[in-house]
Amino acid sequence: VIMDRMPKGFYLPLWKHVFAPNHDLDFIDDLRKYLGSRRVCFRHAMFNIPARQSVLYDNYAECKRPEGSPLLRLYSDLMLHKMGAGHVLPHPQKFVLTLIIRKNYKAGHKVGRQFGNAEALVEGLRGLQTPGVQLVVNPVDMGQYDFDTQVAISRSSDILAGMHGAGLIHIL
Repeated sequence: VIMDRMPKGFYLPLWKHVFAPNHDLDFIDDLRKYLGSRRVCFRHAMFNIPARQSVLYDNYAECKRPEGSPLLRLYSDLMLHKMGAGHVLPHPQKFVLTLIIRKNYKAGHKVGRQFGNAEALVEGLRGLQTPGVQLVVNPVDMGQYDFDTQVAISRSSDILAGMHGAGLIHIL
């Protein structure tokens, strides 16, 4: 049971792969509709600590950069393993730069922090060439893909770039 009131979205496949590979996920609001006010007991339960109440959050600004953290590496490895995303072998003569382009959604939702000159940026990056090395520039709007596809795109990238808020959590 996911005890979150956020709408089901892009991360649902991740939660399914990691926490419920053999059964359906239920959301607390779905259970409320089905069970009403009846009491429910769980044999096994996991709860997250709200970010601002965690001891990790309070000291985050004072910490060194987390990229070498064993805990972060274990978390990343677990998520990739559960998603079935194996290791990607590098291509020594080819670098894939994925540029995350944010676009407004068809439903009218306005997205902030967009590149004002995305096309020129892509063309400029494509013009950067080094002898013996091929640079492939892949502009992507992650909002067009489900989470599984987003992970696959990120895993096949050597460089992942974008505006703050553009899904750069995939770097993990």
